[in-house]
Amino acid sequence: MAKGIYVGVEKTGDIITGNLFPTSWNEDVRGTYYSTNTGYVLTASSAYFVSDSVYEVAYVCDGDTSGQYWSSAAPSGATTETIQMDLPNPIKITKMKTYITTINKNQSKGSYFEKAVIKGKKNGGAWIDLYTMTAVQTSFSEISLSNTDYYDSYQIEITTQSNTSIVRPIVYEWQISEYEVPLDTPISVARKVKKAYTGIDNVARKIKKGYIGVSGIARPFYALEQKLVYYGKATDLSMAKSNMAATSVGKNAIFFGGKGSSSGLSGLMDTYTSSLIKGTINIPVPRWGLAATTVGDYALFGGGSSGANSGSPRTEVDAVTSSLVRSTATALSVGRYYLAATTVGDYALFGGGYDDNTRYTTVDTYTSSLVKGTATDLSAKKEDPVATTIGDYALFAGGYGASYFNTVDTYTSALVKGTATNLSVGREELAATTVGNYALFGGGGGSSGLSKIVDTYTKTLTKGTATSLASTKRSLAATTVGDYALFGGGYDGTSGGNAKVDTYTSLLVKGTATDLSAKRQLLAATTVGDYALFGGGKGSSFSAVVNAYQVV
Repeated sequence: MAKGIYVGVEKTGDIITGNLFPTSWNEDVRGTYYSTNTGYVLTASSAYFVSDSVYEVAYVCDGDTSGQYWSSAAPSGATTETIQMDLPNPIKITKMKTYITTINKNQSKGSYFEKAVIKGKKNGGAWIDLYTMTAVQTSFSEISLSNTDYYDSYQIEITTQSNTSIVRPIVYEWQISEYEVPLDTPISVARKVKKAYTGIDNVARKIKKGYIGVSGIARPFYALEQKLVYYGKATDLSMAKSNMAATSVGKNAIFFGGKGSSSGLSGLMDTYTSSLIKGTINIPVPRWGLAATTVGDYALFGGGSSGANSGSPRTEVDAVTSSLVRSTATALSVGRYYLAATTVGDYALFGGGYDDNTRYTTVDTYTSSLVKGTATDLSAKKEDPVATTIGDYALFAGGYGASYFNTVDTYTSALVKGTATNLSVGREELAATTVGNYALFGGGGGSSGLSKIVDTYTKTLTKGTATSLASTKRSLAATTVGDYALFGGGYDGTSGGNAKVDTYTSLLVKGTATDLSAKRQLLAATTVGDYALFGGGKGSSFSAVVNAYQVV
């Protein structure tokens, strides 16, 4: 999809780069050439200049510095010769590229001229000197003209030395590299639309994406150009905690559960509106290590552990509407924590997990009306996989079981099970998100240690890799806001963890954002409105901080 739309505007008085002279000419009379399409005329000053196939004056503007233009006879010293370009409309040339020199009777290059002058004139008036050259050029190079006016004729005037009896001036090439069009001769130029608005209830609303119908299908044609900035800290979570789950529904982001130190388990959901107004909702069964996703009007939080550090796997699935009304959906097939969740089509999927004794392949499904079902099992029993969705595919990748897995299980919107190309390396505790036409799986830890690899998958499940994260790490979090995927925090083998935030655009251009306010791992991330939120986690201690990144 194009990153912007373009409109034609009248461009006047602006600097334009690029050669304006034509490169194809027709001969009129000896020493005079013209361009049919542009109306330009190129003229040599005297009969000394030939019109044969070797040294035609048309070679001066053909874009090839190997072509030459010189005199057929050898003029005596102190001779002045010119090449003139007449234009149909006046322009102000500010920079030219030229290659001007001389040769002697033996056709050896040398500085045999007094000077070469670039001149301009308008409306048949007097010539004005714009640049004077006192030494020959040894290559095709750019010169800047002292030009403050618009001229319809430009000329190169070469004067040979007076003490030289036989010398020929040569011009290899003459081009424009920068010029300006006056106000009275505007040209049409395509300008990118950076922002667009539409009126809704007498209020100007910014258009973020635009679509056009093509053969009955909505095709995107415009996306607002955005940049990512660090907004700062939102209001803290209700307690310092890690191992929570986060998702968004409607205009609300929700951070569910988690565990802290002396405070134990969190019995609250922390909510943030698209204006970052903070709220809370009570949780009947506090737990950590759960998974979250959104389907229809419901944010779903499934599974988890109610034990202090392990054990007590839970089957509960809490459902929260966009109005922040909480209810309970049908329980998971089996209690487990360290599972993953994502949504494809009308189905929310919860896959994998662990209950202290067994790792699971189970995939529980919920429709947008909270009808419970199951899909085909994952390809292996695993804990700590991650999941995201790209196009018509939900992807469950990585995890740990009998080994560190590199497998990627896929589910279509009809819950048809398949597999995609394996991850580059098997790992657990990686992070996943989707931006534009790419699903991204970054970081993690495996048998070879921590990883900074970012694997990518397109809507057709074509596998690739993006530029690596800035450092190797696991237990990081990821989310997408606008045109940016963000991977933040994690454990990098150092005390307290990692505060770096790596970014990827929808074209997979790699960047970095401002660091999190403190190093931490086991945090959670989600997006609401124009804000990407990274909440909680554990560094040197448990954290309640919520860092916000905004697209503007």
